[in-house]
Formats: sequence, C-alpha cells, structure tokens
Amino acid sequence: MTGILTRIATSYGRVRPEMAPGCPERIDLEFIRYVWAFRRVQRPKLLDIRVLPFWLLAAAFCYGLVRTLATLRRTRPDVVTIYACAAVLLPMALSAIRSVGPFLMIATPALTWLFARSAQPAATVSTRRERPLLNLTVAIVAVISVFVTITRAYSSQLPRLHWSPIPSGAVAAFPQCPDNLYNRYDEGGSLLWFVPDRKVFMDGRQDPFPPELVLEHIRMETGEEDFRQVFARHNIRCAYLPSYSATAQRLLRAGWQPLYRDADWLLLRD
Repeated sequence: MTGILTRIATSYGRVRPEMAPGCPERIDLEFIRYVWAFRRVQRPKLLDIRVLPFWLLAAAFCYGLVRTLATLRRTRPDVVTIYACAAVLLPMALSAIRSVGPFLMIATPALTWLFARSAQPAATVSTRRERPLLNLTVAIVAVISVFVTITRAYSSQLPRLHWSPIPSGAVAAFPQCPDNLYNRYDEGGSLLWFVPDRKVFMDGRQDPFPPELVLEHIRMETGEEDFRQVFARHNIRCAYLPSYSATAQRLLRAGWQPLYRDADWLLLRD
C-alpha cells in the first residue's frame, strides 16, 4: 500500500517513463482491492503438506517461548532478545512463505537454547565446561560439509533445485514465436533472465505495469475475460504457460499449436 500512495503522490494523472504513451497513471478501487488481497490470494498457502516441518518448528518455538516467559527472570538477556525477535517474525511467517526463512534463521538458535536447558539441570548451565577443541572440530566439519554440499549442487545441478526454470527445449523454441509473447506474472522474471531477447507480457515488478494491465491479466487467468480480446489488443500470437493454466487449456482448444510441450510447460503459437 505504501507503493500505491507513493505512485499517487508522484505520478497520478501523468505518463510515467516506463508506461506506454497516452496511458496516464490512475488508481482505482479495483486495483487497491487487488493489492490489499495479494498476500491472501496470490501467494502460496502454508497449509501444504510440504511445509509440515515449518509447522513442527513453529510449534516447538511456541513451546519454548512459553517456557521462556515462565522463567523470564532467570533467562539470559540474549536468549530473551532472540525469542522476542522470532516472536515478531512468527505472524509474518504464518501469513506468507517468503517470510518463513527469516523466522527460522532466528527461531532455530532459540530452540537450541531450549534443548540445552532440557538436557541438563539449570544449576549447571552457567558453570558448564567449555571445550574449544571440540567446538573447533565441529565448526570445521560443518564448514566442510556445507562447502561440499554447495559445490556438488552447483556442479551436478540437482533437478529438484530448479537450476533452469525454463526448459532448454523451450528456450530453443522461442525464436519460432511470432510477434508478442503472453506469459503469466509468475514466469516473467525467469523469462527475462533465460530468454533475454524476448520481451515479456508481465513480470514480478508490479510498479512498471499499469493497474489495468495487471487486472486484465488476472481476469484472463481466472476465466473472467476472453483471451481473444486481450491478445488482439496487444498483438499476441505466442504464449508460454504452465500446463495447468486455464489460459493454456483454452488456447489448445482454440487450435493453438505447441512449439514446445512437456509435463509442466507449454509454448504455443496461433
């Protein structure tokens, strides 16, 4: 919402440099509703079974937070600080997957303190013997393990890490695309990187695109608007879409021909 207010204050009624000629900036209620609901509607949901480990760690953190509050006077200030920072990030992690990483980076050290307290009596926590040689050995092993893992991931390009989000076959087929390309909001950034000579319909940078175009894209992907009118207006004769896209299925039914096709992606032309 801050970005919208900035655009209203600086550009309302004027044509910004990145917009098409004759398209002055305007903000309407429909676009504001879209931005307001973006986190809830557009971002991936956290109820997927694949994020079950996050829920387990979040539950463990909440348990640790309750224990810390119950023994607040006897808990070290640095531990209280870590728990407080993680508690601030927890609501954001629960609302969007992109916030899970920062939460876990802070919550994990807090959990280690909880396990340390559970493993030994409280009276011995402050008087435990340090083992610098053991600590150094563990640190060296950890660094070597991380280095080997990252090196292997880079050298072998493990498929599950999606090193190439655009299949090489699709990249090779793009030169056969006539005129303008249609793609979803989600794939625009990858196309800009892996197919730099092809202009995209839209990418993840919201601000350069007029609200009308963003809303038009959403209506088309949800089946509320016919693709024929949009494609004719923008002279689109090629489309790169995931196979589950409703627009991709409508294009196939309309007789568009695949230039590239696999289990996940389609590159179509009229």
